[in-house]
Amino acid sequence: MTAELVRLPMRVRPNLGESTDSYIRRLARANHLRPSYLHGFLCGRRTGSESLTWHVSPP
Repeated sequence: MTAELVRLPMRVRPNLGESTDSYIRRLARANHLRPSYLHGFLCGRRTGSESLTWHVSPP
């Protein structure tokens, strides 16, 4: 089963000189996700049966 990836609802720009870990934490919090989950998702180490599902309204 292949899932289609969609953009996160909230976009966050990295700050100048910000570490990757700090950026992932801010991005996760802005999108109501646990930072550890987003980090694992991005690195391919997802655990559990959670999935990222967004209900996107048509433009």
